[in-house]
Amino acid sequence: MVAGIHYDSELPDLTRFDMHWIDLENWPRKRHFEMFQGVDMPHFNVVGELDVSHALAFCKTHSMSSFALILYLISRTANEMDNMRYRIRDGKVCLHTSVDPAFTVLGDDELYYHCRTRYRSDLLAFCEDVRQQIALSVKDKVLHTEPGVDDVIYLSCIPWVAFKGISHAMHMNPVDSIPRYYWGKYESHGDKTLMPFAVQVHHGVADGLHVGRQFQAMQAYLNQPEQLLT
Repeated sequence: MVAGIHYDSELPDLTRFDMHWIDLENWPRKRHFEMFQGVDMPHFNVVGELDVSHALAFCKTHSMSSFALILYLISRTANEMDNMRYRIRDGKVCLHTSVDPAFTVLGDDELYYHCRTRYRSDLLAFCEDVRQQIALSVKDKVLHTEPGVDDVIYLSCIPWVAFKGISHAMHMNPVDSIPRYYWGKYESHGDKTLMPFAVQVHHGVADGLHVGRQFQAMQAYLNQPEQLLT
């Protein structure tokens, strides 16, 4: 167990999830959901760029990890959108009240390890939780999280590559409905610093409209990071 989070348990305790089931018969997405239930690969992936110029200056001023800030912003914008908190279970759909970031970190042995921290809206408290969880995960070399748990989003940073496209490892039988996020190397373009950002979601619960809105929400926060401290 790492800081209250269990790993490698045989069966998840689904009663602990704070969620409710969607009434599919009266759900506006019912037909779209059913259509993508029959697709072999129902996920789609969108890659774009975000301007992180103001955010990096903010991190420098406040001695804050840019990794933790990006992790926070992805988690915050995901939690602000129902479509990023829908999950599919055995042909049914539930909506989680909140989802936590489950992300990868690099150890001194040049191997990656898994880490999960609780999402909270308080930026400074979240960043401190991230710092502590990373230290624990790397120390204990955590590689597997709870099977069957879906009140999370998956995230990973590839700081060596300003990628233009990316693919994700995932099970296909059954296909899960957990969103996946990647961000990469910062690159200077004139007076701007741009960051590649990728979002992958299950098309049964989210569309390009929702991914676009998350991109827009991320950029709005990145443009004015000071508001996150108020």
